[in-house]
Order: sequence, then structure tokens, then C-alpha cells
Amino acid sequence: MALTIKIENPDEISKETAAKRKKVVELKEGIQDSLRNVEEDLNGGLDTELAEGRLSPEEYELHKGTNEQMLENYTNALKAAGNTIARYDQLLAENSGLCIIIPASTGRDELKQIIQGIEALLKENKNAEEVEFFNAILTRTKNLKDIVDTGKAIKETNIPITRNELVVWERIAKDLGQDNSQAKDLNYLNSQVSAVHSSKTLRGEEKSILIDLYNKLSSILLSDATDKHSKIQQAVSAVVDTSASIKRTEGFRGFLNAVCQFFKIPLAFTMKSESVASTVSIKQELQLFKKAQVADDSPEVEFDHDQQGDEAPTISYSS
Repeated sequence: MALTIKIENPDEISKETAAKRKKVVELKEGIQDSLRNVEEDLNGGLDTELAEGRLSPEEYELHKGTNEQMLENYTNALKAAGNTIARYDQLLAENSGLCIIIPASTGRDELKQIIQGIEALLKENKNAEEVEFFNAILTRTKNLKDIVDTGKAIKETNIPITRNELVVWERIAKDLGQDNSQAKDLNYLNSQVSAVHSSKTLRGEEKSILIDLYNKLSSILLSDATDKHSKIQQAVSAVVDTSASIKRTEGFRGFLNAVCQFFKIPLAFTMKSESVASTVSIKQELQLFKKAQVADDSPEVEFDHDQQGDEAPTISYSS
């Protein structure tokens, strides 16, 4: 059974995350206390005990070696706790409820495949944030496998993730035997939201319309609907209809057409030929059009040059 991405109750997810964070903070404080004791021993404590005769030279060397190893262990543990807390802080800040869902029907072999895949990724990865994400998946999956190994059934399980982790999931899903298409679609929409926010040419109402559309499409992707493709097409068509009452810029049209291209639905706005107003070649016209798109911060739309006619039309969008 494939793992999926869903939106769970954000408040419930944040409540669980906050409780886990509290435990790690308490653990971190304990590690810090132990680390201070070790540092005190290494920074003169053991020397004093040796000088006062409370330790023999042999005992001194033994304690020194032990404390040096403990210093390394506690330092690493402190760093790991800090990384875990940072991840929880990001989850709480986003408060999105975005989760990887492990279905109750997931079998032992699939859990084993995920575990082995994550372990392989951990060996190759030095990125602290990604390692923390991988460990979150690994810990939860191992717990589920342990339950299955006892002959008991598992319940549907969620692993909260950040938006950045969703990008990582798209990259690694196939290595774990999972489909990454849903993550790919969601990441595309997230990137479009960022592009719209940063656009300097889109008008305020255009930005609002586009962001509402991206949120609507994300909801469709995260739903259990079986006709997602048609629902996406309907949502885009509805935006084309409702936005007809405003002055639509070329950038706005470009963003909508980019969505259509990505989800492989008919373009919202098509190219049309009008009266021949110049002798500019088709190739030059398309180049000018693409340059205009870049200036408008809008995503580039690909066109098949071979499908154009022999004339050099004036290029414009049909509404």
C-alpha cells in the first residue's frame, strides 16, 4: 500500500508535536548537566583528585579516557537534541497538519523496504535537517515493523512534515519504493505560490485569485477524490470565468497557462492569429513573446513551432 500525503487536524498535530518537543527539551537539559560534569573533570577535577591522592595514576588514566569518550558522546547527543527541537519548532511554526500517512494495510515487506531505504540514505547524507527528517521516518517505521513482527495489526500512522521536507520526500520517495507524483504536484503549487508572492507585475487582486486557486488545487490533491484531474480542470475553468470581470495582465494569463501545462489540461488562454500587421517572422514573434513573459515574472509556456501556419501573425492571447 503506497504512502500518501494528507492534511491532518493541524491543532492535533501541533499538540502532539509540542508534547514531544517538551520531552526532548527535558532530555537536552539532562545532557547539558552531564556534559558540564564531564568538562569539570577534564578541566582540572581529575587532576585535583590525582594530586590529593584520591586517584591512583592508573585510575586517573582510566577516568580520563572514559570522560573523553563521554564528552564526545554527550556533545553529539546535545547536537542531535538541538536538531530535533529545531525540526519541532518548524513544524509548530507552519502548523499545516501536513503529514506522510502510513496506511494500516502496509505490510511487513513494505515497512522493511522503507527502513532499508532510509538507512541507506542516512549513510550518504550529511545534511542535518534531512538527517533529522530521515530519522523521524525511520523511528516511526521501525516501531510499526516491531508491532507487525509480534503478529499484531498496526493503525494508520502519520509523520508530520514541513514544506521543505515535502521537497525532500519528492526526491527520495522512489528510493523507498513509493510514488512521488503527489509530492511533485504539491511542491509545484508551493513554488507557484512563492512566485506569485514575489511577482512585481501581478496586481493585488490577481495574486489573491491565483493563490486561492493554488490552495484549492492543493486541497484536491490531498483529498480522497478519484476524479482529481477533472476537478483540477473545473477549478481552473472557474477561475478563468470569474476573473473575466477584472483586467487580466499577461503575467496572470501566463501563470494560469503554466498550471494547465503542468497538469496536462487544455490551456486557459490560447494563441490566436489576427490581421497581419508586420512581416516579423514566427520565430522572432515567439522570441518576443517569451521575453515579455520573463519581464512579467510569468512561467514560460512552450509552443510547437511546427504547428504554426506559414504566415507571420500578430501574436496575442485570446480571452
